[in-house]
Amino acid sequence: MRFFTRLWPYIMRYRLRMSIGLLALVVASAASIMAPYVLGRAVDSLRAGVSTQKLLLFAGLTIGIQTIDSGLRFITRVWVSGSSRKMEYDLRNDVYAHIQSLDQKFFHDNQTGDLMARVSNDVTTIREILGPGLMDLFRSVLLFIAGVTIMLTIDVKLALLAAAPLPFITLVFVWIGHAIEKRFHAVQTQFGELTTFVQENFSGARVVKAYVQEENEADAFERETQAFERANLEYARLATALWPLLTVLVGISTVVVIYVGAMDVKSGAITLGQFVQFNSYIVLLAMPMVNLGWTLNLYEQAAASMVRVEEVLSRRPLVVDAPGVQPAPPIRGSITFDHVSFGYFNHPVLHDVTIDVPAGTTLAIVGQTGTGKTTLVSLIARVYDVRSGRIAIDGTDVRDLPLEQLHRSVAFVPQESFLFSTTLEDNVAWGGEADAAHVQAAVELAQLSNDLPQLPHGMQTMVGERGVSLSGGQKQRVAIARALAREAPILVLDDALSHVDAYTEERILSGVRTFIAGRTAVIIAHRVSAVKWADQIVVIENGRIVERGTHEELVARDGAYAQLDRRQRLEQQLGDDGDDGTEGSS
Repeated sequence: MRFFTRLWPYIMRYRLRMSIGLLALVVASAASIMAPYVLGRAVDSLRAGVSTQKLLLFAGLTIGIQTIDSGLRFITRVWVSGSSRKMEYDLRNDVYAHIQSLDQKFFHDNQTGDLMARVSNDVTTIREILGPGLMDLFRSVLLFIAGVTIMLTIDVKLALLAAAPLPFITLVFVWIGHAIEKRFHAVQTQFGELTTFVQENFSGARVVKAYVQEENEADAFERETQAFERANLEYARLATALWPLLTVLVGISTVVVIYVGAMDVKSGAITLGQFVQFNSYIVLLAMPMVNLGWTLNLYEQAAASMVRVEEVLSRRPLVVDAPGVQPAPPIRGSITFDHVSFGYFNHPVLHDVTIDVPAGTTLAIVGQTGTGKTTLVSLIARVYDVRSGRIAIDGTDVRDLPLEQLHRSVAFVPQESFLFSTTLEDNVAWGGEADAAHVQAAVELAQLSNDLPQLPHGMQTMVGERGVSLSGGQKQRVAIARALAREAPILVLDDALSHVDAYTEERILSGVRTFIAGRTAVIIAHRVSAVKWADQIVVIENGRIVERGTHEELVARDGAYAQLDRRQRLEQQLGDDGDDGTEGSS
């Protein structure tokens, strides 16, 4: 019942449509129950020498009953199946919206392909029991109750013989039902893993081809499909066992009833018409009883899928608005890191970091890979929450700011530029906050305008999935343009220039510096040349600040920053001979 309890709000949303459909099914079932009665009367009347006119009346009644039954069952399908489609639509949207509301840890813990399977296949499986499954179950129960009641009025002994398989059918349901749910859950889980494998390989097609791994990946895909096949076969062996078991049980009962009933007719205990009527009810009820196995199969599938969907819906985001949070005044952009510490899975990453960034100034963060730079800037927009200490914007703890206002106030360019499979213009304007003029200005500042003549359709060029048709440097500049187009008071660049050469970097930074005049910027960079103009620079090692100051101050101290500066200037001098001043396509 937990299954229907969870879905009850969706069922109630379409209760009128469902009621109309089920009411039509009640009338259709009543018509079906009438057909054997008419047939029995016709047989007895025929033996009594009834007139041709009365036989035609029985024939007309039978045709009319069948017409009403078929017409009303069609209406039931329209209303009930249509409602189940609407419930599927609502549930899928709710699951998707809930996933979108979850924090970064959820996406770290779950594979993309498995989430896709839950949103698509699992929701569709749930819909099957709410539509076809519910109709078959409702009709089977109605026919069974009405049919057995009438059969008892005809002959109690025959009715009990006809109902003899029921205890065995119940045992079969209990025995196989839970096993089917368990097996189907394994099937859906394996399908999620298969979907993840395919999604990763299609996304990484360039890498697969570059390393000539097509054959190895094909072998790996075959192993995944074999695992999926094994899970399906284990499920199918149980699911397909239901139908023959139920058919055999019903068949044995029918043979016994026919034999005993024939003896009763011979002895005069019942009429031939009643015998025909009784057997017609057995035939009428046989299919619904067997269909109960199919309905049980659907229910166990849906229950397994509901468990997987519920696992998602029961997750709550770790990063949420504080109770009673109120919008803050327009953000100016000052940022304070006050003794901030943070770690992943009990693994410390940041230790007692304190930085003050006045509004309208630029903070640069440099350091080796893996020292916590990305983690630090992620905390500004509450991608994660700090473990100890606090981060404040304009003096207000970020945990006391509405998440929507906070996210709109921070334009973030991550290390890996993600582009959507749409036009270049749509990617820059993504978020719906920038008009055409702002988009064009952002493109100019990000130094994308010189690339437009080389693209097939300029700003209307489709960039492909994840921007596959663009170079690494072009993708980074599109991501930068997207952030600039938002005109947020705080701009965060997380090593956003790693795929452009020094010449292009200088041009982009010139545009960025123009844009951030009066705004707050936090820039992570590996190249000292990218940040030497910053108002303050901090050097992070092993999650701790080891140096801070301006470029000139840090060079004069001859510490880690100065060593990095000298090494990079030497590398650039050695590479000048091979540098043609153009952007690479990495």
